[in-house]
Amino acid sequence: MKCDNCHSEGVRLTTAIIGGKFGNYCTNCTQKAGRSAHAGHAQYLRARDREDNAKDLLQPWNKDGTPNREFIREYPEEAKLNFTEKELKDFE
Repeated sequence: MKCDNCHSEGVRLTTAIIGGKFGNYCTNCTQKAGRSAHAGHAQYLRARDREDNAKDLLQPWNKDGTPNREFIREYPEEAKLNFTEKELKDFE
């Protein structure tokens, strides 16, 4: 098979999207295309997903072992299951 970009024969091919076109490309062409641009977009999507679901990602405890105030505020019913009455009163 030939590379869809440089038309080299007998090279190792991989499927990729280069210039908006899906095809079989050699590793040299995929490296030239700058695959890091795709990684940047994926990184942006992960950051966006974290922002959109920040409330769902709240944990009951902070890194230092103290109760998380945001968790207590956002999830009062679950907080009652995770913390003692004394802990809840201290963080109100």
